[in-house]
Order: sequence, then structure tokens, then C-alpha cells
Amino acid sequence: FVLPSPHLQETLLHLKQTGRKLFLCTNSDYKYSNCTLSYALRGGGSSWRDLFDVIICSAHKPDFYSLKRPFRKWNMYNDTPSAATVGRLEPGAVYVQGSAHALKRATGWLGREGLYLGD
Repeated sequence: FVLPSPHLQETLLHLKQTGRKLFLCTNSDYKYSNCTLSYALRGGGSSWRDLFDVIICSAHKPDFYSLKRPFRKWNMYNDTPSAATVGRLEPGAVYVQGSAHALKRATGWLGREGLYLGD
């Protein structure tokens, strides 16, 4: 189960302010992730999506690390992934599937430049 975390948002904001790139990569779907993170970070004042540079749901780990799948953008209005694949990742958007290879290509992040948060 998940409990609200009074210091999590402050910690994530501190990491961003020190130049770290934060990404969330979870096997959970967007609906579940949204409910869970909204609850865990409640009272923080901003949307949990604003805390991450990249958000990836339904990642299908461990295949995420070995396959070279493209990302699809999650459509917030009809709760489905787009049919088209994307190569550029926008802050605040939610993506599904994809791969570590596609993430590195889209962001150019290497090693210590990113902080992975996920399940």
C-alpha cells in the first residue's frame, strides 16, 4: 500500500534544483500511476507530473532495458496511447512503452545526468 510522503516532493524539487534530470519509469499504467502519485504527493501544491522531466508508464520492464521500442504519447483526453510513435519527449507529457535506448536517444542523458525513480 502507499502512504503520503511529506518529504518526497521537497526531495524531488531539491534534486531538480541541483541540475538532476528526473524520470519515472513504471510498469504500472497511467491511471494507476496517477492515482498513486497524486495520493502520495498530496498537499504539495503542484502536480506530480511537474516533478519529472520524463514520465514513462506501461514500460514493460525488464524488456524496456533490452528491446529497442519507440515511445507512444499517452492521450489524457481519451485515456489511450497515440497510434504514432514519438522521438522527442516533452516535459509534463506521459509516455508508454519505449525503451532505454529510445530514452537515451531522445534525451542524450548519460549516467549521472538522470535519476531513475520507478518500481
